[in-house]
Amino acid sequence: MKKNLFIRCFQLIILISCLFLMANTTDYEPKTLRKFLQECFPNQKIGKDYCVFVFADSQTGCPTCNRKFYEFLEMHVKSKPNCFIIMYSAGTLYDISGLLSAKNTYNDRKTRKFFPKGHKFEHSEAIIVTNNKIEKIIQIEPKTIHTSLPYLTEKINALK
Repeated sequence: MKKNLFIRCFQLIILISCLFLMANTTDYEPKTLRKFLQECFPNQKIGKDYCVFVFADSQTGCPTCNRKFYEFLEMHVKSKPNCFIIMYSAGTLYDISGLLSAKNTYNDRKTRKFFPKGHKFEHSEAIIVTNNKIEKIIQIEPKTIHTSLPYLTEKINALK
């Protein structure tokens, strides 16, 4: 009897943990992502290979990483075809007007079309779509930023 109760409690803990993790995981659906991009960028052609960069300068994220990622977006992504930037930034930490004026940037901070209003951003991220399937999601964080940005540069340069 006690063993059975222990197993039930353990299963319940596992279930609650899984539900909690699922609720806090960014989940991208390729069709939903494409539909969102078509809504926000109606005059741009979206190929089967593309990159979406989500820029969020949250209070919990790494300010240095966000600064480097912002500079990366300005230098490498701002005018590239099949690269899209979704901004979630008030511009309070630094001037973001350079990206906001780009034709491949959508500021979703106020409308929250893509992420629900309660979504908390801990990191900016990049979503790489190849052949209409999500190949990789890269979170921009201190331990990976030095390898992530060169990798993203290669991916961007390979886009047509």
